[in-house]
Amino acid sequence: MTRLKTKSSNTAKLTCYQRALGHAEVGSPIANDYIALHLLSPKVRAEIIDAGKRRAHINRVSPTYSYINARNMHMDRMVLEAVEKGFAQIVILGAGYDTTAHRLLSDRDVQVYEVDAPTSQADKKKYLAAAGVSAPDNLHYIPIDFNEQSLRDVMLASPYDPALKTQFIWEGVTYYISAEAVDATLAFIQESSATGSIVAFDYIYADVFSGNLSYYGAEEGVAYVASVGEPFTYGIETETLTEFLEQRGFTLVEHYTGPEFQARYLPEGRFPRAYEYMGNVVAVVK
Repeated sequence: MTRLKTKSSNTAKLTCYQRALGHAEVGSPIANDYIALHLLSPKVRAEIIDAGKRRAHINRVSPTYSYINARNMHMDRMVLEAVEKGFAQIVILGAGYDTTAHRLLSDRDVQVYEVDAPTSQADKKKYLAAAGVSAPDNLHYIPIDFNEQSLRDVMLASPYDPALKTQFIWEGVTYYISAEAVDATLAFIQESSATGSIVAFDYIYADVFSGNLSYYGAEEGVAYVASVGEPFTYGIETETLTEFLEQRGFTLVEHYTGPEFQARYLPEGRFPRAYEYMGNVVAVVK
């Protein structure tokens, strides 16, 4: 994703756009990102506020819209459960236009680290400032190029404490980076956080890269990300997922296929069918 050296991420903007659509259409507490709308351009905000135009947008991108809103609900659950369990740190890897720290954690006794490309971080800060949304005191922005910089070096140069139990949120990242970068990130989490730390991430089924586009939404999704210059690059074999994680020092505790994800998080009749070529993982550091 070399374009991120000079521009913010198009796919991160798309993710924010879907969350804004969800909140405007469905509302809290189901689709709870009430800040996302402020991170979009005035033109796009106006189209989302207009009910007719909003529903036309939802119909045009319905599998992505549903998946991203389900994923946001899932990651919110992981964060809130971690705080209730007494986790001291939340690390959001590839944060993009994430608003978790602002929505859920500003008054919690937890340190939050948003790790992402500096271009995306600068763009997000610009929109937040224009909307009058200030950063919580417990939020730390950590700039990084996941493919070229060491996550370990970057994080250990920050206030992050590797001795503490930590919740890692890693959504919408694994399939845009190299296999080596995925392994390096998992190695950092396993070696530089306390036993019992948790990572929640999504991944693309590996056979998509072998040409299997029969999963619902796969053909359109693969074509779209390629068209905006951020093609998918990496997938994981679902059949060997447990072994994949065990080899890297993790225990799998939750796994969702696309239909399972939708069944858990999306109220029946409130969202269209989500795309089904991705899985979602929750794993614990051994």
